[in-house]
Amino acid sequence: MACTGAIPWSMDPENGTCVYLGRSEEELFGWPQESWRALPFWGAVIHPEDQAAFRSFLQDLDPAPGSPQFEFRLQTPEGGAHWVRAAGGLEAGTPESHVMGFLFDIHAQKVADQNVLEASLKQKDLLLREIHHRVKNNLQVVSSLLRLQASTNPDPALQRALQEAQERIQAIALIHQKLKHAPDFSQLDLPGYVRTLAERLVRTYASVPALIDLQVRVAAVEIGPDAPMPLGLILNELVANALQHAFPPGEGGSLDIEIGQDAKGWVTLRVADSGLGLPATVELDRGGLGFQLVKALTDQLSGVLELERRRGASFLLSFPPVRRQP
Repeated sequence: MACTGAIPWSMDPENGTCVYLGRSEEELFGWPQESWRALPFWGAVIHPEDQAAFRSFLQDLDPAPGSPQFEFRLQTPEGGAHWVRAAGGLEAGTPESHVMGFLFDIHAQKVADQNVLEASLKQKDLLLREIHHRVKNNLQVVSSLLRLQASTNPDPALQRALQEAQERIQAIALIHQKLKHAPDFSQLDLPGYVRTLAERLVRTYASVPALIDLQVRVAAVEIGPDAPMPLGLILNELVANALQHAFPPGEGGSLDIEIGQDAKGWVTLRVADSGLGLPATVELDRGGLGFQLVKALTDQLSGVLELERRRGASFLLSFPPVRRQP
């Protein structure tokens, strides 16, 4: 039966046994009353996850006036948990220094509070998903407007610039789409995001998409909640640049994308192609709008971008990992 009111209670903190229990009912918190006096608190009565905290509560008790209180779980005979609150102090004038006080049944209150909390978290979860959904839809509208603007202008250079702006917006919209379906809003499905973005860019920029050997390898790294957007835009620029300039029209080759960690623990992104390579005159600091954007986003990540001139071209971005809040 569920107990109500204050139950006088005393225990020996040394061996963890109940010395006195002022209750006449046959059962208390699921335990027959004789079990309370026979079972050790440490091994059977107090929930294993709360035993260390309960010992700390006992160590802070003294005979001075005042009743410190502590909420903890009792372990039921069936292996469940029942919340109670203990209030009391050391019994004055006894050499045994027994703990004397009261037990209060707060299980119903705790269950109700937990239900309210779970309902609130569920509501916030739905709200965050709706926000990501609406942001993604709004970005899709902007992308469609750019596409419409490009289709009504005969200038090829302007059409290309609008298409590149559209792809950048799509890269951001894809982040919100992935976060909408993520179990943890602070963690992007990085492998799924990288592959989806790269495959879409291949279809958009490759002269013959079937001839592009796309390889995506993404390790299980944490990039935190602030890195996805700059990282996604950098990836968009580097992959689009490779597809537009690395391979002659009608030809293909390999395009490798790798994300992992280096020896320092920094997150690394490598985009490498087997194409024609970059001319010797091309420098990251003096590149076009795409390179300027990549450099600015690299600074935003407090990272470093390196260009490797070899067969084809390879860009290596490194940036420090997410710093957990204490």
